[in-house]
Amino acid sequence: MLHHHHRHRRPSAKKARASPSSSYSTRCLLERKIYAFDQGHIKDGLRVVQEKAAAVGRVLTEEEKALADSGRGVALAIQDEQGRRYSVFWRSRGFGSTHYMMSGGGWAHFAENHRLHTGDVLRFCFSRAVPRADSGKLYLGVRVLKSAPVTAGGDLAVKTTGKPHKPLRRRSRYQNHRRSGTRRQNHRGSRTRLPEGAVHGDARS
Repeated sequence: MLHHHHRHRRPSAKKARASPSSSYSTRCLLERKIYAFDQGHIKDGLRVVQEKAAAVGRVLTEEEKALADSGRGVALAIQDEQGRRYSVFWRSRGFGSTHYMMSGGGWAHFAENHRLHTGDVLRFCFSRAVPRADSGKLYLGVRVLKSAPVTAGGDLAVKTTGKPHKPLRRRSRYQNHRRSGTRRQNHRGSRTRLPEGAVHGDARS
C-alpha cells in the first residue's frame, strides 16, 4: 500500500509589521500663545512658565534636565511643518525662577522665518517614533497657528469685519454758519462801524 507523503508548508517568516502610527504615539508637549508683551523681544527667546515647561523636562534625560534646571541649558532640535530644522537652547532663567527660555540663534531664525506675531499659537510635539535627531538632540516638531494670514509681501493682513469704516468729514466754518442761519464773518475780524460822515484813518479835531 502506497503512502502519499504530503508536504507541509512552512509558515512564512514574514510577519505583518505594525505601522509606526499604531506602535508609537505623538503628543503635544507644550502650547504657547504669543502675547503683546512678547512682541518686542520675541527674537530674543520664548518664555515658558514652569508648569508648562515640566512636560519638556519629562522627555529629557536626567543629565539634560539637570543642565536645563541649572541655567546652563541644553540644545534641542525643532522642526517646522516645512521641514526646516533649527537648533535652539532650552534652559531655566536662573535659580528660583519660575520660567524657562527657548532661545539661541536657531530660535531667532525660526521667529523671523515665521514672522511670529501677537495672537500666534505655537505647538511643540514629541514623537516616540523619532525621539532624537541625528545629532542626538531631543527632537520636537513645532506647528505655528497664525492669528492672521500672511500676504505675498510677507506682511500680516489685518482682519476686518463688516463694512469698511468711512472717516468723518469735518465741516468747514462756512458750512456750520450756513446750517445755523448766521452770516459768514471775515476771519480777520469784523470792521468797526463808523458814525455817519466819518472817514477811515486818523480823525483830527
